[in-house]
Formats: sequence, structure tokens, C-alpha cells
Amino acid sequence: MSSNLALFMPGDACLQIQLRGSCTSCSLSYIRCSILISLQMITIAANLYVICLALAKASLLAFYYRMSQLRWLRIISVFIGAVIVAYSLALILALVFACSPIKKAWDVTITEGTCINRPAVYVLLAVLNIATDVMLLIIPVPMVWKLQMPLVQKVGVVVVFLIGSA
Repeated sequence: MSSNLALFMPGDACLQIQLRGSCTSCSLSYIRCSILISLQMITIAANLYVICLALAKASLLAFYYRMSQLRWLRIISVFIGAVIVAYSLALILALVFACSPIKKAWDVTITEGTCINRPAVYVLLAVLNIATDVMLLIIPVPMVWKLQMPLVQKVGVVVVFLIGSA
């Protein structure tokens, strides 16, 4: 089943895209179909956001792990990495299976079924991201303080790490 989706651009220009199987029925209007597509994209984007954030944090943790010879710092890096992987997987599963049936998450025409409180999941995501961001900002500080250099340079290096981690 195929349908046309009209995307309205500024200046009254209209771009039409041919979609195959995206709308649940041929009788859906352009606006309903565009809402359906938008909600599908939001669902996909939320999952991609969690994945990309986890990969960026894992990259920073791998850098810290390789840079340090301190055993306790390596253990902390692995532990925080495991925490990030665990909560990222849990959030992805919570976002994918937020509704029963799954299609209800983006298809507003489905009236039966239930959904979890997705705004609460987004708040949890924000809280966990802030907590792990703070941890990632703090990790390199003890390593820098052990360097044999003047205090001004140590502060400069810490500032560079803080800016690079932010």
C-alpha cells in the first residue's frame, strides 16, 4: 500500500515523498499521515539518542582507561562503563516496548492497549545522563593532580579535561 506525504516548507513550497506501507490505511489524510511519520521518527530518534550518548561516553571512558596506569582509575572506568551500558540497554528496551501493542507508540489511530509513562522515562534518562556526566568530569582530576607540574598548569589541564568532557 503506498501513499503520498506532503511536507510543508516555509514559503508555501510543498515537497511530496512517496511512502510505501507507512500509513495504516489509504484513507488517511496527508496531515494524519505526516503525524504518523513524525511520531515514528521521534521513536527512532529517542533510541538513536540513547545509543549515541552511550557510545560517546564509552569513547571517553576508553580514553581515560588507556591514559591512566592507576589500577583504581581503570576499575572505576570499567564500572562506570558497565553502568552506562546497563542503563542504556534498559532505556532502549523501555522506549521500544513502551506500549502494548508496540505500534501504539507512534500510531495514534490505535485506541486499544496501554503505554508506560514516557515522560518519566525521559526524566530518568536526563537524571542518569547528568549523573554519569558528573562522574566523567571527575574521573581525570585525581590523575592530573598527581602530575609533577606547577599548580597553574594543573588547573589548566583540569579545565581542558572539563571542557573536553562537557
